[in-house]
Amino acid sequence: MAPLGIKKKKKGEDPAIDGEEEDTADGAKPKKEKSAGGGKGKLLTLVLVIVLVAVALFTGGVIMAKIVLPNLITTENPGSANVEDPAATEEPTDGEEFEPEVTHEIGEMTIQLAANAEGKKGFLIIKTSLGFADAKQGETFPAKLPEIEDIVNSTLMAKTMDELSLPSDVEALKHVLANKIGKLFADKKGNPAQVKILVRKFIMQAA
Repeated sequence: MAPLGIKKKKKGEDPAIDGEEEDTADGAKPKKEKSAGGGKGKLLTLVLVIVLVAVALFTGGVIMAKIVLPNLITTENPGSANVEDPAATEEPTDGEEFEPEVTHEIGEMTIQLAANAEGKKGFLIIKTSLGFADAKQGETFPAKLPEIEDIVNSTLMAKTMDELSLPSDVEALKHVLANKIGKLFADKKGNPAQVKILVRKFIMQAA
């Protein structure tokens, strides 16, 4: 005879198949074992969340480095815009826009010109005067006349007859001479004087 509280198991019966739990001797039901698959599923979910967060942070960092930071670095300083080079706005010294207050005669000079591509040389007879926008700037003209003559002579000796054959060539020469000579009469701040070259005679002869 089986003790009370204990259910007899028939031969061939399997509690797992019948869906019934086997009673223990003291009437307590046996504990169910926890599934190992549930723990693994939670761990996999946690790893996936960490990976997604890391990818999002990395993507945000790349966007910041490629778009935001370059814009911050290359932002122009408003105070530095439209700054003009003082040299670009410097007034010309050849004095074409003014009438001289005083004019000094440089005199007549005969200068041997350079040979052209064919080896032909020539002579130039030139008589010029130097006009000043400010009469005071021309007060030292007599003392500087030898330097002025040297500038005229060295400039023209480098020219050929072909380079001085047109009226536009002569005008260009006047600008060059005025700029060079104006520097001889620069003020204390180094600003060249405004001068104008007046050509009184200009005759070229082949050698």
